[in-house]
Amino acid sequence: MENFLALVVFAFTMAFTPGPNNVISTASGVNYGYIRTLPFILGVAIGFPVMIATVGLGLGFVFEALPWLHDVMKYLSIAYLLWLAIKIATASSVGSSSDSKPLTFWQGAGFQWINPKSWAAGTSTLGTFTSSDAGNFYWQVALIAGVYVVAGIGSTSAWTLFGAGIARFLDNPKFLKAFNLSMAALLVGSLIVMFV
Repeated sequence: MENFLALVVFAFTMAFTPGPNNVISTASGVNYGYIRTLPFILGVAIGFPVMIATVGLGLGFVFEALPWLHDVMKYLSIAYLLWLAIKIATASSVGSSSDSKPLTFWQGAGFQWINPKSWAAGTSTLGTFTSSDAGNFYWQVALIAGVYVVAGIGSTSAWTLFGAGIARFLDNPKFLKAFNLSMAALLVGSLIVMFV
């Protein structure tokens, strides 16, 4: 029980602290509102635990055997985060553009595989909250994944609702542009922090 509580605290801390998922959620909340951001929220909430379970159940050995694959993922992550930063920076008005769309479920889920914070959180969690006892290992990985489903829905929902809440203060195009540029800069800043 003590380890479970420690896991919950750790998972919620990792999920709620600023990072790419939360910056994207906030920006999407401002620009599209909660309902239109819901597919992305669910993508993060399902995609990250699937990544943890997959790594915990053996994909980690692939990365150990093919270390160059880690570099490939690093560069994909940089490219995708920069693309997202450009998308956020160039969003022009709060949910009004018909050709402007929030990220989808699959984009949210897939993003976890190249999100540097997801990898840091996932490997830290697996290393800290699993044991080498084969009888309990699979149960531990499943429990970790389950906790992260709840933490992921909670954190991305909270950040999206925060964004949706401040959207009314950003009805001035200049304020919205400044906000979107700030969110894009934070996203690029998180990228720099993760890789330096």
